[in-house]
Amino acid sequence: MFAPAEKNYQIYDRELLAIIRALRTWRHYIHGSQLPVTIITDHQNLTFFKQPQRLNQRQRRWIPELEEYNYVLKHHKGATMIQSDALSRRPDHHPEEDENEETILLPDNLFINALKLDQEQRMFDDSLQKTITSIDKLDSEAQAAILNLSNVDTSDPDWSLYPTKHGIILLFQNRIYLPDDLHLRRQVTKLYHDTPTAGHPGQQGTLLALQNDYFWPGMTKFVNNYVKGCAQCQQNKINRKPSKPPLFPIEHSTETRPFSQISMDLITDLPISNGYDSILAIVDHGLTKGVVFTPCNKTITNEQVSDILFRKILTKYGRPNKIISDRGPQFVAEVFTTALSLMGIKSAPSTAFHPQTDGATERNMV
Repeated sequence: MFAPAEKNYQIYDRELLAIIRALRTWRHYIHGSQLPVTIITDHQNLTFFKQPQRLNQRQRRWIPELEEYNYVLKHHKGATMIQSDALSRRPDHHPEEDENEETILLPDNLFINALKLDQEQRMFDDSLQKTITSIDKLDSEAQAAILNLSNVDTSDPDWSLYPTKHGIILLFQNRIYLPDDLHLRRQVTKLYHDTPTAGHPGQQGTLLALQNDYFWPGMTKFVNNYVKGCAQCQQNKINRKPSKPPLFPIEHSTETRPFSQISMDLITDLPISNGYDSILAIVDHGLTKGVVFTPCNKTITNEQVSDILFRKILTKYGRPNKIISDRGPQFVAEVFTTALSLMGIKSAPSTAFHPQTDGATERNMV
């Protein structure tokens, strides 16, 4: 059964397509066979297929596939091919509708309500035109232009008046001047940005399309603010100016002793062993990248953290200059940070919900 596009093929291509489909169907039996496969057809022109001739693009695509098979084309008259003709005329393979569906060309008068042209054969919206003529709120430059145009002795190459059945429309450089009305300007901008035919273009695309037909002072700033506030654009378009600041590496310690700059974090919710369910990991952030693991509980307090630092770090390696940690309550408690400050140790808590700050400790916790 042919697809709608395949029904439009020439009879020669449709007959050849039928052969290709038959070869695809029986490929697992005949592909690579040493004996030639006989293909019987009632279309005699196909028997000359391999002779030198001009081929269209479709036939050129089919040739490499046909060359994969060892076959011979033989012609039989259609009257002798009763079995294949009966199969090709199965009712379920031929829907009742015609192969080439007819298309009716409608007269122009049926489109008169959908499409309107002015005297210069330009499209316009009749209701929008009526709204523009009904608003008389103009800026000083437009008011001066109207006064000059009302004087017969003066003329302005940029400004002109355009009469309509609803009233006079002011034109600037052959573009419609929109009065100083916020709702009207939003309505016109919406036509060039939000409609399905507009496709939500960017700031420049919306402005260029709008400038072909309309003008008002401050048009560029108005369009840019409108596009920035479009909800559809914010949801579906990428942010080309992300506000996320770049990451900077943490400066390493300049001292040559281990654990002069450390980072620490808790590994929690572990299986209970000897009464402990967590581990406090202290990593040498500067010199050796060594790790000190101390068993503890998830409910560890800042006093217990201070005791571990004293026993495992201060008594063995001396006072660290800097401690990097997350914002756990044990590490940012006022008592803990005050004690570090009195000892001359700088506390550097990481950004909330940003474990990348302390990557060295996070890797040792995996």
